[in-house]
Amino acid sequence: MSKELLKLNDTTDDQFVMIREFSAPKSLVFEVLTRSEHIVKWSCPKSMKVTFSETELKVGGAYKFGMRSVSNKGAEMILAGVYREIDEPNKIVYTQIYQMPDGNSSPETLITITLDEDKGITQMIFHHTGFMSKQGRDNARMGWEEAFDKIVSILSSN
Repeated sequence: MSKELLKLNDTTDDQFVMIREFSAPKSLVFEVLTRSEHIVKWSCPKSMKVTFSETELKVGGAYKFGMRSVSNKGAEMILAGVYREIDEPNKIVYTQIYQMPDGNSSPETLITITLDEDKGITQMIFHHTGFMSKQGRDNARMGWEEAFDKIVSILSSN
């Protein structure tokens, strides 16, 4: 892990970096990160479930998926964005907004994911930037941590 990434993560309120390792080839990790049939299984915190996933995996293509609490209480939240860069299976860059049930949207954030493989172990560097507050950053980080934990079980079943 580079010192620059650690420093960035520790000193800014508007962004964070997560580094995770998966016991799978990066081509499979990339597929799980980007394909709708996998996104519906992992892309939300534990207290929620993905209700749908649509994606057009190309530069300029859009994605959208919905999340609702596991108990089905509360309104559906929609996450949406546009792919800015795709270098399969090495890197993906995309925007993200939350569309709230009341019609309002969060400010746009930017996500950069890079994957590197060594001897069947894939290291993912996840960089999420553009938060308006430290609380927003921390909430997103917690959600991503729980979502990425789900990826481990998906990869172990493939």
